[in-house]
Amino acid sequence: ANSQQVLYTCHIWQTKYEDFKQSTMNSKMTSDRDDPSPMDVDDKEYCISG
Repeated sequence: ANSQQVLYTCHIWQTKYEDFKQSTMNSKMTSDRDDPSPMDVDDKEYCISG
């Protein structure tokens, strides 16, 4: 992937992650099961590692 695609993927992941954290906090007391993260962990690790 080119750098532009990587930056776009990181931006999307960060946006989804913020939404995910918010929804997790909102539903923590009402949900017993663990929901998967909105994006693959591979995308997150690739973004962080650069």
